[in-house]
Amino acid sequence: MTFRKTLAAAALGLSLPLFAPHAVRAEEPRTPSPVASSGQAFDAALPALPSLKEEPVDGQKLLVIAYVVFWALAAGYLAQLALAQRRLRRDLDALQRRVDGDRGGT
Repeated sequence: MTFRKTLAAAALGLSLPLFAPHAVRAEEPRTPSPVASSGQAFDAALPALPSLKEEPVDGQKLLVIAYVVFWALAAGYLAQLALAQRRLRRDLDALQRRVDGDRGGT
C-alpha cells in the first residue's frame, strides 16, 4: 500500500468519530424529562425575552445553506486548480518547444 493510501485511510479512520459518533459507539437512547421536553423550564428562565422563545431561522435551512456554501467554495477551488494546471501545462509546452527549437538550431 502506498503512503498516500495509508495516510488517507488513517485520516478517514480518525475522522469517523467526528462525523458519525453514533456509528462508533452505541449509546442507550436518552428519554427527555417531561419538564425539559415541554419547554416549561425554558419559558421560566426567559420570561422577559419573548423573542428568544422561537428561532428566527429554521435549523434545516441553515444546514442546507452551509452545505451549499461549502460545495460552492470547493467547486471554486477546484476550478482555480484546473485553471492553474492548464496555464502550467501551456507554459511547459511552450518551454518544451523552445528547448526543442534550440537543439535543432545548434
